[in-house]
Amino acid sequence: MNQRIYPINTEQPWPRNQWWIAATAAEVSRTPMERTILDEPVVLYRTENGDPVAMAGLCPHRGYPMAHAKVVGDALECAYHGFTFGCEGSCTRIPSQEKVPENWKIRTYPVVQRWEWIWIWTGDPALADSAQIPDLWCLGKPGWRSTVGRRATLEARYPLLIDNLFDLSHLNYIHASLVGDQTAIVQTPVEMSQQADGCFRLTRHVHNAPFGGYFAFQFPHKAAEAPAIYTELFSIYYGPCLILSGGPFFVEGGERLGESSFVHGITPETRASTHYWSAITRDFRLDDDAFDAAMLANDAAVRDQDNVALAQIERHAHRLDVQGELSALQDAGAIRVRRLLAAQIDAEAKRVPRA
Repeated sequence: MNQRIYPINTEQPWPRNQWWIAATAAEVSRTPMERTILDEPVVLYRTENGDPVAMAGLCPHRGYPMAHAKVVGDALECAYHGFTFGCEGSCTRIPSQEKVPENWKIRTYPVVQRWEWIWIWTGDPALADSAQIPDLWCLGKPGWRSTVGRRATLEARYPLLIDNLFDLSHLNYIHASLVGDQTAIVQTPVEMSQQADGCFRLTRHVHNAPFGGYFAFQFPHKAAEAPAIYTELFSIYYGPCLILSGGPFFVEGGERLGESSFVHGITPETRASTHYWSAITRDFRLDDDAFDAAMLANDAAVRDQDNVALAQIERHAHRLDVQGELSALQDAGAIRVRRLLAAQIDAEAKRVPRA
């Protein structure tokens, strides 16, 4: 079956040898929960010691959802016929017979809790290396205030969201009601760089941006003395699972005001829907709870506007495979990331023989 997916045009729609966010730490408990990841149902729960577990979401006996299972110690007992599977995947009990075949197993996934998220490895378990989980310098680190946001369901394929985050010129249009006039950002050319750690960075050095809109929201105490702002606005691609956007802000020609960044966790749900995880982090106004709540609310509103726009594109995405698209200079970063993602998928397909 041809599974090519616009706009990356690869034989498979996503990499599997990849860490993805499966849930927030607070979501996963001793009560099983189901989440669709890469078009497959996965059940998540915790052992008695509190360790997260992820296994296939359907019982291999007759396909009953394991989210309805009963947690027995560290195992799951299927609610349909009582087949029980340990947290490592082996079947330990079949109520109707004494002997359990040694090869009876349910698929389990490597999982790691990192900061406020549960990460899942969806590929070959032998290749799972938790060191590959992106370690952001600003997330939950001293000198920064980091707050986990919500999970939203984006009714669009995940590459459209990656495209969106690497062309921030849409700020002046999709988000004008929330961030104010951002003409200075739109008119600033982008600079691309491949980082030593393998990440890809897109930067706009924005000079003489009017002090208003989102800048005034963050730094209201500077309104009288900061007629213009300079910012190094960036988007950093850590992989298809995580993108960081934001940057430091300065009074034009003067002092540094602070840095705020927005964390975008991306996990494909299906070929046409995406789990969209959010977090915000900053190195100023660290003890301001009211500002933290306002930042979260503003961030959610911005992401909702993106979700509406991308869902509209998804309705017609199948046509773009046929009619093609136009790309301008501002699209250079997004196109570069498309190629990085496609190369990752193609390399994986070549490494793993197809069944």
